[in-house]
Amino acid sequence: MVDDAPSNLHILNSILRQEAYEISAATSGRQALSIAGELLPDLILLDIVMPGSDGFEVCRKLKASSETRDIPVIFITAVKTEADDIVRGFRLGAADYVTKPFNPAELLARVRTHLALKSAYDRLEMQAEALRKSETRYRAVVEDQTELICRFRPDGVLTFVNDAYCRYFGKTENELVGLNFLLLIPKEDRKKAEANLASMGQEKPVTTVKHQVTDREGDICWQQWTDRAIFDDSGRITEFQSVGRDITDRVQAEEAYRSLVDHSLQGLAILQNQEGYVFANSMMAEITGYTVEDLLALTPDEIKAMIHPEDRERVWTYFRERMAGNPVPQRYQARIIRKDGKVRWLEVYAALTRYVGRPAVQWTFIDATRLVKLETLLGERRSFGNIVGRSNPMQRVYTLIKQFADTDSTVLITGETGTGKELVMEAIHSGSTRSESPLIKVNCAALAENILESELFGHIKGAFTGADKDRAGRFQMAHGGSIFLDEIGEIPLSLQAKLLRVLEYKEFEQVGDAGTVRADVRIIAATNVDLEERVRQGAFREDVYYRLSVFTIHLPPLRERVVDIPLLVKYFINAGVRCDGKRLLCVSDEVLDIFRRYSWPGNVRELKNTLEYACAICPGGNIAKAHLPPKFRSAVEEEISRTNQYAPLSEKEAIVSALNQTRWHKTKAARLLGISRSTFYRKLKEYGVSETSED
Repeated sequence: MVDDAPSNLHILNSILRQEAYEISAATSGRQALSIAGELLPDLILLDIVMPGSDGFEVCRKLKASSETRDIPVIFITAVKTEADDIVRGFRLGAADYVTKPFNPAELLARVRTHLALKSAYDRLEMQAEALRKSETRYRAVVEDQTELICRFRPDGVLTFVNDAYCRYFGKTENELVGLNFLLLIPKEDRKKAEANLASMGQEKPVTTVKHQVTDREGDICWQQWTDRAIFDDSGRITEFQSVGRDITDRVQAEEAYRSLVDHSLQGLAILQNQEGYVFANSMMAEITGYTVEDLLALTPDEIKAMIHPEDRERVWTYFRERMAGNPVPQRYQARIIRKDGKVRWLEVYAALTRYVGRPAVQWTFIDATRLVKLETLLGERRSFGNIVGRSNPMQRVYTLIKQFADTDSTVLITGETGTGKELVMEAIHSGSTRSESPLIKVNCAALAENILESELFGHIKGAFTGADKDRAGRFQMAHGGSIFLDEIGEIPLSLQAKLLRVLEYKEFEQVGDAGTVRADVRIIAATNVDLEERVRQGAFREDVYYRLSVFTIHLPPLRERVVDIPLLVKYFINAGVRCDGKRLLCVSDEVLDIFRRYSWPGNVRELKNTLEYACAICPGGNIAKAHLPPKFRSAVEEEISRTNQYAPLSEKEAIVSALNQTRWHKTKAARLLGISRSTFYRKLKEYGVSETSED
């Protein structure tokens, strides 16, 4: 990592540490070049704007060196990057761009992708070197081999054949040398052999091809040939050397096997470690979008690239473990990317087998895309922990909670008063590795400045009047766990510098003591104010804000997720607001309509308090408008009067309004109205409501 700002390096380090990468940091271009030349890292994250040598100059020097030119470079920049600068960076050899502030998931995804590409490139280089050495040894012992070996000129005329070649075709060496080898191949396969030779060159000196031949008895047999081009000093092909072996039994076995499985409703394939797919049926081709011939021609790396990036390493690890005979689950789900770019979910079964005498894995694939979509639909989240809501904004919140819970970084939760920030904090802590450790809560707005510092960091005896003994602060109490700083925007400027030290280094000083105290604490903060505006006003430090907001979750106000109101009403009535043993069934349609139209400045907390009051005075059955708190009814009437937008809807108008809001999705409209689907359909019939009706 190369960045002249230590705070940026710290943030990058905290993000990348999740993947257990070995990380080296540099704060200048000169230091970066020195470290890169010494360590030869797998990937470089390079800041553009730096004093001295900027990122472009450092990249140019890296790519000019034979030792570092193959190291992928990802530029990181905190400013809007112009198109010319992007082009300039790619011309210098950069692999990618990342813009500050970092999106942790995007940064990790890009790092993983480029490391995977670098790993694949290194493996290809090693394989190519091994192949070159193998070919040299192979030629040295060519005369002693039992395989068919020959040499021929680019025009196909044989210049050398070994004894095995002569025996196979029933001719002497004199009869074969000078003969065009294509004459030994049936006419229907000659073009295949010619096309294979025409594809060879400096970049593709070795190929493998299968085709038919006519043996000494005149029978049609199958041979697999490995052809190698031989070049002169100018790079021109002067000759080909070919090694072949009879695969007739194998081809016949494949044909018998294919006739058995080719019409299966399941995709079937056999995969070997070095050769890739050695067998695939037509359903496998249909699932992947490739032809059978295309599948059999794919290299292992090309097969790996078909797997969705998020599943790739898991699937490939599974394959390696299977090949090694280690115990692994026999069935799992994974995504592939078809030839046309579409993503499909597959139900995968794998079994260890042998193919042509060598270990292989037999795969069975079932297209499970529709099943996965159905399971996703049926498993639509209506709650997360104690947080209730199925609306799209809340689904996004649930996703962020799951993503951030497993990290150890600071999380900032924003949102209006009463939106449930503390519930989100508890869900994050419960889903983290610190869930069994302390969770300490501090309301920064409820404590005076002279008390808050002592509460947070503790004090020693005699630090101030009344400090008659040492006292541990909240950060010490939370050691090993999490601390929740509610209303973080209200913390005084005088304490923000000390908070920044805790954020960056996990250390602080107690009041009255110059010694340093360390605390392994995860900080979760929350605010209902606009911190960016407070930064502009000078009431909040910019460095503290940026350190807090690396991971941010914003909770939508209740007015932006009206679809959740019936669900929240049902949750509060069933779970928390029954009183005196009264059985409350639901709220009236009139009350639900009021709830949907009200702006809820107090958000979910105001809704809960309103229902608690209504439950307390409602004699039982349905909650009516008369049971709502007088202040709430006054607020509703005042809002109606102010906006002049509220007019009670008839039942028919409410149904049509719900249908319009859901684009005439009847099930969703019924949910929005808080009634059952059967009741909703009965009402549609009763009022004659349809998409073709005029009202």
